[in-house]
Amino acid sequence: MLEIIVLLGFICIMGIVGFVFYRRSFQTPAPIIHIRPKDPFAAESEGVSFWDLKAPDMVQFEGKDYFVRRTIENRAGSYRWLEHLLDTGVGERLWLSVEDDEGLDLGVWKSLDMVDIQHGKPGDSSIVTSGKAYKRKESGAATWSSIKSDDTECGHMEFLEYEAADGQMLAFQRYDNAEWQASLGFRYRSSEFEIYPSTTGGTTNVG
Repeated sequence: MLEIIVLLGFICIMGIVGFVFYRRSFQTPAPIIHIRPKDPFAAESEGVSFWDLKAPDMVQFEGKDYFVRRTIENRAGSYRWLEHLLDTGVGERLWLSVEDDEGLDLGVWKSLDMVDIQHGKPGDSSIVTSGKAYKRKESGAATWSSIKSDDTECGHMEFLEYEAADGQMLAFQRYDNAEWQASLGFRYRSSEFEIYPSTTGGTTNVG
């Protein structure tokens, strides 16, 4: 009698297993989802283009949070580049330049007092400051328009660009025939920035 009960139980279990496999053979297999890896050197950070930055978006750079206070758009013929004024809100400011020179070209610039120029003047073939020599690379003129948090300006500007042997850049700009302004800068990769768009006035994060 015990053998019959065991046999019947075994037959029931096998029947259930067979039914489950039969049902699964008619089910549609789950799709395989391929996730494309994110390029850390892409021309965008957090889904927002450097070209679309505007006040009061936030940019994180070298462990500090900067807010976009002003954007200047420059045009020389068909060539266009942007300069974003970034401000920590506690007295530290810098400019982030955005160009398309056979690929995204980002530069971070800090103001240089003209009295710190040790040798040469704007327009010379070479200039020395802080003991470092810079060779003239480029010069030209452009129109500019500025969008600040509260108003808009426009005009004409001249520019001179120099570069040292280590890649550091020295630039001079003169707006509407005013005095020359100097700044020192280095190039950086887009992966060295994080962009956090504002909820008012800034672009939205498209991921």
